[in-house]
Amino acid sequence: MATGSYRLLFRHAEEDTVRIAVLWGNGIATGWEHILWSECPAAEWTITVRGALAAAREDLDSGLREAAG
Repeated sequence: MATGSYRLLFRHAEEDTVRIAVLWGNGIATGWEHILWSECPAAEWTITVRGALAAAREDLDSGLREAAG
């Protein structure tokens, strides 16, 4: 993975579409470069994001329970 800064952009486009762009920058002089651009149905994207957030929360809760002993 290249070093630098990454930015994720999400835009609700026409009807039921989400546009996703991943930008990468490595300092002020180089500016931002698109490294990924995609579209998908908004409903599908919402389901995927909710599932990922639920999994992350479960992992966090599990770690906190283990740390508490």
